Amino acid sequence: MEIKMKNTKSGFRLKSASLVACMAIASATAANATTYKSYPMLYMTLPPSDEPTVNLAGLIEPTYADSSEANLKNNFAFDRLRIGFVGNYSRNVDYFFMSEWAPNAITAKSGGGAQAFLAHLTFKDLLGATNLAVGSMAVPMGYDFYAPTPNSPWITYADHSYNLYGCGSIDCTADMPNNIFTNIWKPGLMVFDQIDFATGGSLTYTAGVYNTTGTLFTDNRVERKDFNGSLEYKHGDFMAMYGTRIGSSRDTDLWRESRDRTRHALSFMYKDYRTDRWWLWAEYMRAKDEQEANVADIKADGYFVAGGVKPTDKTLIAYRHSYFDPNKDLNNNTRRVNSIIGTYKMDNGIRLQAQFDKASEDSNFSGAIYPGDTFMLRVQLPLFVKLK
Repeated sequence: MEIKMKNTKSGFRLKSASLVACMAIASATAANATTYKSYPMLYMTLPPSDEPTVNLAGLIEPTYADSSEANLKNNFAFDRLRIGFVGNYSRNVDYFFMSEWAPNAITAKSGGGAQAFLAHLTFKDLLGATNLAVGSMAVPMGYDFYAPTPNSPWITYADHSYNLYGCGSIDCTADMPNNIFTNIWKPGLMVFDQIDFATGGSLTYTAGVYNTTGTLFTDNRVERKDFNGSLEYKHGDFMAMYGTRIGSSRDTDLWRESRDRTRHALSFMYKDYRTDRWWLWAEYMRAKDEQEANVADIKADGYFVAGGVKPTDKTLIAYRHSYFDPNKDLNNNTRRVNSIIGTYKMDNGIRLQAQFDKASEDSNFSGAIYPGDTFMLRVQLPLFVKLK
């Protein structure tokens, strides 16, 4: 993560920052920097400092939703209420601490405030060869869910991302609009680094192991063990990323044996949605969940294709078409959503976003996260103050 401050008459404001989603530092993009920095580097590392540093970071996201679904009709909620600290402990050790006050995926489902505290340390340039993060961290796989929320081009994610990456189960319940993301933040350890080539371009790798119930603390009866890895290649305007999850899940109340699960994700991007006037983005994800004895494994997949254009420096209009099949063995069991999204950027990282999803489902489809047509409106209020 790279942070640059600019002194103005009204105090300090962010000039060019690449933001960690959970920390909500107002973000422009790493593409403005001299060299490209991948998301794992931005999430986990700060510029080196010979002295300890302390930065206060936070994010407020009030969101309004209206849908044919009863519990999303004229619904107002805070998707994120985060406050915490990030900084350098020493030149080669960065720290991160964040509390979440909104009743979302990171807090307990019964919510009430500040039930989740996320923290990790990053040991940089370990043995001169790699970086090591230890603690609770954002787990990379699909590029879409790994993108920081304050510069994501849309409010909601595609159904396959919610199900196959977010809740981690192919047969997710329609637990709307929050509390399904048990696999995004996980305690564990991860090695990662970005290798820049002299001829141009870069290759970023991550490899991590996680032994946890996930971030949904009410889900303590489910034991999950996972390996996650990713590779990202970036050269010029083109980016490609592959991510995988290989693990097992066991419900200690219901299942005697662990059930295996695998995930594979491919992401492609031409130009940068954060900075360029126009861009194209596509993602495909495939999954398999083992079932009980003598029951066939469930296989699912999904994709989205998207594009956006910036009529002005402050506005973005994006379109996304997504497809999700939660069981490849069933016929007439798919869901397609066409989304139109508008974003308006204000000063100090404040963003206004509106999104309309038009959904169509086959007769046998079930388990949608946002059934029916949905309109959402969100305000993003980031906070970043350099204390030391």
